[in-house]
Amino acid sequence: MGRSDPGIVGASAIFDDAKEEAVHLVAMKALAHGLGRPLDEVRPVYEKHYSRLKADARVGQYLPLLTTRRTRDELQRRTRHGNSG
Repeated sequence: MGRSDPGIVGASAIFDDAKEEAVHLVAMKALAHGLGRPLDEVRPVYEKHYSRLKADARVGQYLPLLTTRRTRDELQRRTRHGNSG
């Protein structure tokens, strides 16, 4: 089960429902805009960190913030080291 378009809500299997995905999609789009990166580049990194954090999360409402922070850190590290992937 994959997604056909990174902008379509409800298309990703890692989120519990469309409402949860919509919350995270807002965070991903804001992060992509803030970093000047395409959503196609930000989303897989965000989803990787989200999956890891969700497994151990006690309070789900903090997941967008924590996931955004880790995703931003990773993408900025890649830029500093000249590695886009």
